[in-house]
Amino acid sequence: MITAPSPRAINTTSLPGSVDLRRAPHLIAPRLGGFQDSPHIASATVQKTVKNRQSFGRISTSDYENLANRIEAAGGVLPYVPCLIASYSDPTNFYTCAKRRLQNGSPLWLYFMGDSKIRDLFDEFLTLTDPACNYIVSYWNLSNPWPAVRKNLFFLRWSDMEATTPALLGMRVTYTFRKFYSMEPSRLNDTQEITQLRLWASGGEPPPNLLVIGYSTWMMLWHKNANKLGILDFLDGLRQMHSLVMPLLQKISQRTRVLVLCQSRFRPYSDASLKQRGALTPANFDWSEATALYFLRHGAEVNPYATIVQSALLLDNLNSTSSHSDVWWWDSGLPLNLAAHQECEELHRLKLTDHPVYRDSFLSCNDPHHAGRLANTDLVVMLLNMICNSVLQLDQRHCCS
Repeated sequence: MITAPSPRAINTTSLPGSVDLRRAPHLIAPRLGGFQDSPHIASATVQKTVKNRQSFGRISTSDYENLANRIEAAGGVLPYVPCLIASYSDPTNFYTCAKRRLQNGSPLWLYFMGDSKIRDLFDEFLTLTDPACNYIVSYWNLSNPWPAVRKNLFFLRWSDMEATTPALLGMRVTYTFRKFYSMEPSRLNDTQEITQLRLWASGGEPPPNLLVIGYSTWMMLWHKNANKLGILDFLDGLRQMHSLVMPLLQKISQRTRVLVLCQSRFRPYSDASLKQRGALTPANFDWSEATALYFLRHGAEVNPYATIVQSALLLDNLNSTSSHSDVWWWDSGLPLNLAAHQECEELHRLKLTDHPVYRDSFLSCNDPHHAGRLANTDLVVMLLNMICNSVLQLDQRHCCS
């Protein structure tokens, strides 16, 4: 269950420089210094506040810093989600969940496929659960503990990886870096990503228990920068890619759970180049996602009766036949991503762009399009709800997102 500490007063004395941070209450107080205590808001207060606000942009990150994520800070309530989301702030909860799944005789294989936004999610998933799991990560011909691998992740950012742990034999967490950027129809079918998706879709290989996939940004940047294509040309390339990928995902979803991660949005105040600004526009992202959704809805036949009626399975969202056996379009983290954008904009307005809180990975304000760790943490929490709620027997008020 979700709990929140009692509220405490904020000490606003000795603030840095001449900036009156009380004008910007949603800055991250402990990181900016001058706050003797990290404040908390009681669960009921947060829930009331969140429900009454029209935008997530005014949620106070300073109130939430010592809590694991915005979801936990809000008492598991998001105004656009019709259920509670458990916080999973204790890594042992996932360990217990995974162990029970394995004891029930089924393997647990989580597969992350795509570009850098998927790599960031894989990174955050392992980082949050590693304290209880102690992962060993294999890459190239090497195997090392996750903390050691993470220190060198920048140099491994385009490498495939797989995490296992002796404590949970039968569990695998796989990441494959895939660009999804080929624009030549004759070569699309020969790419690694399409070859693998076809194998899963045709039954040539057993699929993972959960496939999280995301792409598009790499294609946009590559063809805008390297190939100097016009906007219409690379958008047409995306259309061709979606027309091939989405029907395959729809077929795979009849056998396993498939999530397509929505793209985190562009930050116009970041250190982005003119070429990035031309490619990563809200209109281009919106068009790409609308096109992908079109091919999801019209690109493959699905069986609307592919459900199993046993009550235990109906609660298990990781089981693709337990509820909607279609691809899940995962955009429920986008408002949280935009909330972080609002906080970055406030820092930018106060001319604090050289401060570590603006430049570090927590909010990633300086990054043109990658979500920060705060937003990715909430995405991992949603994943853990999907994987574990039924196994840990949370009541039916809870859901994944």
